[in-house]
Amino acid sequence: PRATGVEETGTVIGLPAQNLGSAAVNTAIGLALGSVNGAFNLDVALTALERSGKGRVLSTPRLTTQNNIQAKVQQGIQIPIQTVANNTVTVTFKEAVLMLQVTPQITAAGTVIMQVTVTNMAADFSRQVNGIPPIDTQEAHTQVQVEDGATTVIGGIFVSREQASTDRTPMLSRIPLLGWLFRRDSIQDESRELLIFITPRILKG
Repeated sequence: PRATGVEETGTVIGLPAQNLGSAAVNTAIGLALGSVNGAFNLDVALTALERSGKGRVLSTPRLTTQNNIQAKVQQGIQIPIQTVANNTVTVTFKEAVLMLQVTPQITAAGTVIMQVTVTNMAADFSRQVNGIPPIDTQEAHTQVQVEDGATTVIGGIFVSREQASTDRTPMLSRIPLLGWLFRRDSIQDESRELLIFITPRILKG
């Protein structure tokens, strides 16, 4: 039989980021690669992460493409943006999507070399201006070589947000010298990481 194409099964999960380090104050992006042992039950592990609240499966796309032909899958939302000019209202749409692009190459040894691009565009409604949220974008490019039917892990797309807030008691917080007793400043730090599991399977024709 002759190898005619590649079927790629992907699982994208989000989970709290670990060990970001002091450099990840606002937004950080890195890249980590790994592989999943054949005895590792991926479904059981992901289910356990979801049940514990430590992770969430975002997408489980399945793609079929020919050798050396790029495949792309994306999901997300389109955010309407309204502008007014010369008494005319115009509505345009901005995408906030999670996108995965893969270009497979089947080697003579029966392995699969994959050019992988992961793009995560998320709307940050906590920083919206006039009702329009900014789009935070992280993107990673890499090349991996995987055995037929094996699973590789692409990680390291980190998002770290820091938000400061102040709670104060009206009037009392303005008292000179003593106002700080009636005011509380807090900083909320949120860190997340995306992990992408990809399993290529060579289709015989």
